[in-house]
Amino acid sequence: EIELPYTGDFTFRDDQRVAVNVHILGEKLVDGVVHYQVQILEIAQLLTKQPMYSSRLAEYEQAPGNDPVNVLSAWFTGNYLNSEFQIMYNNETVDHFINLVVIEEHPETDEDNIYVEVRHNANGDSPLESGLGAVAFDIRKFIPEGKNSVTIHLSYRMYNGQTQNYEWEYKRGKVETQMNQRKMSKLITNIR
Repeated sequence: EIELPYTGDFTFRDDQRVAVNVHILGEKLVDGVVHYQVQILEIAQLLTKQPMYSSRLAEYEQAPGNDPVNVLSAWFTGNYLNSEFQIMYNNETVDHFINLVVIEEHPETDEDNIYVEVRHNANGDSPLESGLGAVAFDIRKFIPEGKNSVTIHLSYRMYNGQTQNYEWEYKRGKVETQMNQRKMSKLITNIR
């Protein structure tokens, strides 16, 4: 929650996903909840996307890609799977795409288990420079009606050629925060 006045030049909209870099000035405990007083250093709109589905890949305008990506951190905030990632690039004028693909044909997919892959499409760009990004994928449709949680199995192919796999429980609307692995600022993805 933001206490105004906010004097920066960012315009807020309802339901907007943003990344915020803050300096924590202080904290206090109110009714068992920690409240932080922060100085906002930077606000940027966060890339927000819908997942792609493996059975419909031919229908999408842009292919999900098979280029490597290093996922630095991933966590849930409300109805979103958020991720910070590293990609390699050369030409800043070439668009890169980051996608979450639901692997519907995975043999262990059922109403309790969703298998997804983070995919990168470098559009033929050479991997010479390192770049960082953040994305939020809307996963509210992953939990069927009548259920409160599912297990999400996430995988991605790294630049060292290995495939990394994670799994964790996603509970409808639950907020889980995590410091990113670079130990810099917290990435806050939902400001109302």
